[in-house]
Parts: sequence; C-alpha cells; structure tokens
Amino acid sequence: MAVPGVFDSLVSLRAKQGESQALEAVRDTEQLAHVQPVIELTAESTLTNLGQAAQMLRKLHRLGRVGMLDTAGTEGSTGFGPGPTGALNTLADQLSYPVDLFDSDYPVRFIPVAHADASAEALAAIGRLCGELEAGGALRIKPGATELARVLEQLAVTPLELDAVVDSRYLSGVSTQQVDAVSAVVAELCSLGPFRSITVLSGSIPKMLAQTASWQQTRFEEVLWKSVRDDSGEHVRFGDYGVVHPVPGPGYRSNHVSVKYTCTENWLYLRERINDDGDPDEAGRGHTVRLLCRHLVDNQDYAGADFSWGDREIFTAASGRGGGFGDSSVPVALGTSHHLAHLARRAA
Repeated sequence: MAVPGVFDSLVSLRAKQGESQALEAVRDTEQLAHVQPVIELTAESTLTNLGQAAQMLRKLHRLGRVGMLDTAGTEGSTGFGPGPTGALNTLADQLSYPVDLFDSDYPVRFIPVAHADASAEALAAIGRLCGELEAGGALRIKPGATELARVLEQLAVTPLELDAVVDSRYLSGVSTQQVDAVSAVVAELCSLGPFRSITVLSGSIPKMLAQTASWQQTRFEEVLWKSVRDDSGEHVRFGDYGVVHPVPGPGYRSNHVSVKYTCTENWLYLRERINDDGDPDEAGRGHTVRLLCRHLVDNQDYAGADFSWGDREIFTAASGRGGGFGDSSVPVALGTSHHLAHLARRAA
C-alpha cells in the first residue's frame, strides 16, 4: 500500500463514467505508484456519481493507492447526507463494509479534501473525519488565499499530515502575476509547515474546442508548475485535471466528437463533426470516434498500442475492430487512460 503523501504527480478525476472506466482498466500497481488521484464530486453530481466515486476509491485501494476525495461541490445538494460533509460521511460509511460476501478488500480508507474557503463548521467536520480514517487530509487553496493559519487551526490537522494543493483551475496562458500569486501561497505554506506535500494544480483544456481536424496547444499547467518550482524549490509537485476542463458544468450532447491526447509539452486535440456516412451498422458518433483514432494513430505523437489500455483501444478503433465506441464517455475514457500512463512515465 502506497503511503499517503508519497507521489510525484496529482490528477483530479471526476466521478464520471469515462474517468471511472479508465481507472478500472489499470492493471499494474506500478502505474499509480507515483500518481495521486483526487476523486471529485461536483455540483452536477448525482447518486450515480456517488456510486462511481465509491467504485473508483475501491479500485485505488486494490491498486495500493489511498485516493483523495473532494465532495465540496455537493454541499447543499439533497440525497448525499446531512451537513456540509454529508457525501464524505456517506462514502466513509459505505467503504467501511464489503461490496459482497466475497469482498475482502475493506475497509477502504481515503484522504478527505477540505477547501480553505470552507466554513468553520465544514473544516472542523473534515478534520474529525481525517482523524477517524487515519490517512491524513488534503487542503485545496486558491491563489491569493489569506488567513491560512486560521484555516489550519479550524481544521485541526497537523501540517505533516496534510497534502496542500494550490489550485489555479483553468489557465489560458501563464502570466508573471499568476506565477507570483501561486508562489506567494507556497511561501506562506512553507512558513506554516512543513506539510506532507505541496502541489501546484491547474488545467489548460478549454471548455469548448472551436476548431476541427487536429492541432496542438501548450500544456500551460506544465509551464505554471515549472515556473513556481523555479521560484519555490524542487519540493513543489505537479498536478492537473486530466483531459477535461477544470471548471465543471452541466453536460450537453455536442454535434462534434473530440479527443484530447497528452504529450510531453503540448496537448494534441482532434475534433470532427459527427458523420453518419460510415458503416450502416454503427452510429455516427462511433464512426467519428474511429475516424479520429485513425488520425491519431497516424500522428507522430501517438505513443503506440502498448502504452496504455486507452492507446490499445485507440488502435483497435482505428483498425476497424472492436465495438462500443459510440458512447459519449468513450473519448474521455481513452484520453484519461493515456493520461494516467503519461503521468506514470513522467515521474519515472
């Protein structure tokens, strides 16, 4: 079992079908030995997503990784349990019992995530849960945050048992002002620490892609992390949002299909309008996914079918084999699988 706080990269994954499928496909415990997933429930989450969060945390447990769990987006929503930490408490209860009579992998611990701008009541409740689960906690902080000493007092968890995450969310570029704001929070944390870990988290995938065909974009999350690390030291770790836009919102069914593919310094985007002129036995969305996969396999940045489960599925789709590529969650599943393998190799 990986010790909490021991990781090189952090990735925020929503408790949704695509991310869950990608995580379920991980077979090698080494793939997540240096990668710390944060499972996130948002304001749009339903009880189905709550179940997916439990499934993802159980999978991480089987892989030897204690997952982080952020449910701040569900506060005030009905059905997740009472109080500001209802979803956290509900999942803690669920994960303390086996799935069935044959399940021996329980109880499942997780690392509760608190937000620095949460109420004193929520911070205190999350702090108590951190003590009960005995895996420490995580503190998510926006650049420009102040009064962190007061937050730590209300949370009542020693910094040595906390993973601090400075979260810039969406980046369309990186300015000196953004670097300075994140570096200032890191400096304040260092004055209050030492912490178990300090991570710079951000994402640069836009909410909507406006082009078609294929093109590249700088991974601004890498640029921000490198700049802050240069200011603050090698101890600062990297974090991103996988292959989705950092700010959650209500979903919609697009007339286009897009694949986001992680490269070392860039994103590779592939996007086409749904085309119904393909195989009459396959829906237009599935046919378009195959088309994008063919373009990706022909691209010099394709990592090869052996790189990850997602890359193998991409090759299968491009070759005209397999099936089930028409579900709207497929592009996120394929991209997330490749992304997790990319982060694992990034740390190696």
